[in-house]
Amino acid sequence: MHKPAKLVQFQVDHLTGEEVGHLIESLGALGASSVQAVPSVGKKNRPGHVVFADLGSNGDLDAVARLTARFGIFGFHVVETTHYYCGTAITQRELAVRHGGREMTARVRFKSPDPGCGAPGTAQIEFDDLVSLAERLRTHWGLDLALSVLRQRLGMALAGVGDTVLELE
Repeated sequence: MHKPAKLVQFQVDHLTGEEVGHLIESLGALGASSVQAVPSVGKKNRPGHVVFADLGSNGDLDAVARLTARFGIFGFHVVETTHYYCGTAITQRELAVRHGGREMTARVRFKSPDPGCGAPGTAQIEFDDLVSLAERLRTHWGLDLALSVLRQRLGMALAGVGDTVLELE
């Protein structure tokens, strides 16, 4: 699948890290679907960031200009591009989580690619559900698992069909 998009790019070497974070949040509030700030070194060896914001096809460039001017950014580049992507589906599954003879149930959402994308068996748990489950495990059972470990174990548990059991022994 594909759709037209506008990618806005600009360099900043005069903002603090907190200001760059606020800029990212502000671009998101304007409707940017993805914003990236990449560390860079600019003229006179100044550390800075290159910022990319995906405005989709209907991004309001005048609003971006007003916003960036408030941050002391007085120009930016606009790249007309095409966004190629794989369609996805969000599925909800209930799983039994077991540890030390105890069991709890959890309902988790995961994203998987449409069948025509050529990536069968790849599913990713929604991040909010991953964090929520990790917090439940920490609060109820004293288990403090790294999110990456929990994500990996959930991926293996969700790969099957039917009843889903996550064993944390």
